[in-house]
Amino acid sequence: AMLDIRPDAVIIASATRSHFEIVQVAAALGIPALVEKPLARTEEEAEELSRMEGAFIVPAHSDLHAPGLQQLWARGAVERLVITRRCAPHSSDAPAAWSRRALYESLYHLTSLAVRGCGAAGPIEVRNAVWRGEQRPERVRAEMAFGQGAVEFEWEASGDDDELVIAATCGEETVRWRRAGATFSVETGGRSRKIERATGELAGMLEAFRDAVRGERASEASGRDAVATMRATRLLL
Repeated sequence: AMLDIRPDAVIIASATRSHFEIVQVAAALGIPALVEKPLARTEEEAEELSRMEGAFIVPAHSDLHAPGLQQLWARGAVERLVITRRCAPHSSDAPAAWSRRALYESLYHLTSLAVRGCGAAGPIEVRNAVWRGEQRPERVRAEMAFGQGAVEFEWEASGDDDELVIAATCGEETVRWRRAGATFSVETGGRSRKIERATGELAGMLEAFRDAVRGERASEASGRDAVATMRATRLLL
């Protein structure tokens, strides 16, 4: 179909097993592609796609487009990143059992943030990881080293909280971003400022992809970022 229509861009939200072939066709035709996560079935396939000449690949890392989140990366390379996710046990973000597939989905969201903050270049290493829970995962704490910085993760499914907190340290300054329910805020220098939500993460991602296709701004994530996120998630598991 792409050969006949020659669209300006494509969104690939088909089964993961089909991504490799479809992205290859889009890249060969020079068509930008927004690809649902994960980019491919394996890291090897994702790596091959990310290295294709002329490929314009943007992974669908919608979490990167939360209101105010870009302020964390605006100060340059992040040296230390602390990511805390708390959710209720019955929420969609809390796996109902010890399922590798469900855990992969939950952790992928967190590692995509780590890759955005610390970069995809260089080795990725798990320094420490502790999992707790009986019938289902209840808490994960991990420390990882990325090419440009150190990352701490804490994921917990307990109580009624719905919160994501990201603290990014650059030099002597730490910027703290927080989402509590549908409320967003950024704290710098001990002062917290509420962020108005002009659009949702999905709409923000689609707008950013459109602008990147037009050449109006750089993409928030690349094929290499997708590969690094897949690798970091696998290492955590």
